Amino acid sequence: MSNKKWYSRTHQFTPYTKADGEAVSNEFDAIQSSFERIPEMRDDGAGFAVSPIIPEPTNPSHPVTLGMLTASERSVNTARDDVTAKAKQVEQNAQTVVENTQTAINQANSATQSAASAAASSRSADESEGWAQKWASDPIDKIVSNGRYSAYHYASKAAVSAQNLSIAEQSARTNAGIAAQKAEEAKKSADRASSVARGEVDYGNIVNVPSASITTSGVVQLTNNIDSESESLGLTAKAGKLITKYIDSALSNLSGFIPNSKKSSAVNSVSTDMVANSLAVKLAYDKAVEAGSAAENAHRSASEAVPKSGGTMTGNLTVPNIIVNDAANNDNSVQIGDDAKFLDVDLNSCIGLQSISDKGKGYIAYGASKKIFGFDGARFFAESATHTPQHGYGAYSSQYNSNAPYMIDETGSVDRDTYHPFIKGRVRRERSYGAAFSFGYTSFQGQGDGFGRGIIHLIEDNGAQKIWQYEHNGDFISNGDVRSGNGKSLNSVLAPARLIWEGYTNTQLTVHLNSDKGILFVLGSDGNNQMWFSTLIEHCHGLDIGFSEYSWKDNQYQNLSFSRRISKNGLDITLSGRMIIRKIVAMEM
Repeated sequence: MSNKKWYSRTHQFTPYTKADGEAVSNEFDAIQSSFERIPEMRDDGAGFAVSPIIPEPTNPSHPVTLGMLTASERSVNTARDDVTAKAKQVEQNAQTVVENTQTAINQANSATQSAASAAASSRSADESEGWAQKWASDPIDKIVSNGRYSAYHYASKAAVSAQNLSIAEQSARTNAGIAAQKAEEAKKSADRASSVARGEVDYGNIVNVPSASITTSGVVQLTNNIDSESESLGLTAKAGKLITKYIDSALSNLSGFIPNSKKSSAVNSVSTDMVANSLAVKLAYDKAVEAGSAAENAHRSASEAVPKSGGTMTGNLTVPNIIVNDAANNDNSVQIGDDAKFLDVDLNSCIGLQSISDKGKGYIAYGASKKIFGFDGARFFAESATHTPQHGYGAYSSQYNSNAPYMIDETGSVDRDTYHPFIKGRVRRERSYGAAFSFGYTSFQGQGDGFGRGIIHLIEDNGAQKIWQYEHNGDFISNGDVRSGNGKSLNSVLAPARLIWEGYTNTQLTVHLNSDKGILFVLGSDGNNQMWFSTLIEHCHGLDIGFSEYSWKDNQYQNLSFSRRISKNGLDITLSGRMIIRKIVAMEM
């Protein structure tokens, strides 16, 4: 197939961007032009309305036009006619060669006789010699005398004729072989036609012949079975002979024939003249079978019944209810298999599940995977994860009395100085970096009574532990530092406060810091009141801190504010103004 494209893109469009309308229109026009190159289809959908141009084929799989096919057929027919004509021409040429050869032989004999006659002539020695030479060796097609030619002429013609005769003979032999083959094929075709005319069948060439039935003619398979109800099989002579034998036997038995008037279906008759027919025999047989079955069932029921004292059943037992209750025996049980049993444990609203081999354990295996859940003698164990719907959700204020998907009740808790784990998990083994992590609550510690605290507890298999505490006043106490998600440390952020200056001054004051980040605290006073002011160290330059107070006096507002303006130069902080400064503290980072 050609790699030439019928359609080529005129524009390139970027996905998820706004396309130019004219470019889109041009693209659709190019697509329409490509479709217009395809010939119009017929209305019935069977090909094109106008035949497309088929190029000169160059491959065995390429299509050809009807004209090419017709020309090929004419060429084959012409070649066939030409071969037939050439075969006839060869046959005619062979006959001509035979005739020419015979003529050459005759003329050669005549030339020999003429030469002998010339030699015997006694006119003159020279003349005789000249004529002898002429008659012997004159060129081909040159007349010597009286329309006759030299011996050399006739010998050459005989040689050519002999060669042509050899070729014609070979061609005739080949054509004779082909003719013999065609004659044999014609004979076979004639024999087959004669056989068909006589009604004979060539079974070796018969195909797709249907099987015969009562509605279709066809091939029939024979059978010896005279009991078959098939409507497509045919009986053999052997089967017919067997049927004839049965008919002869039946005719011979008719001598003891019993008329229908002497036959009876009664099973309670006492007549000595009547005979029982098949119905009477069947009724009697059915009664006998029924009586035998009843006797057998009665015997089986008696022999297979499980006695009250106990026994073994080999089949299934279906009952509406099973009640196992023996007031005199407090160990009533139902055992299924040889591993476990259900039993009465004499506890209110309880049923027991107990292992046969270890009475301290009891498990139930669920599903085809046999995942177990039960008691291992010390605690409950689940081999698979457990899931539960939501329980106890609602307001924080209602959580004390509400339930939860996993709930630990206060029953058994200790009033003071005791850690109560609620959820705990262990990883690895002891002496192999084992660790236990739990959430719980520690009851009141110290003198008196009161609330305890929430606990997160981490302990290693070597006894090393860490505790995180949640106090009822909202405080969180950590055994170590607290770090944010980006790695910042709470200990480094909340640096301890450092007293930088302390005294009493209302003049300009300059102090030196150790860091340009942190919080600056200034204790100021207006002479009567004191107040702490704070600002971020990195943003304090040009900031005013202090008291802001205005008073109406002498028909105007008077500024009675006491403040300080902060100026920052590197790590030096200068406070200028008239506010009294008593103390400066910094929390530097």
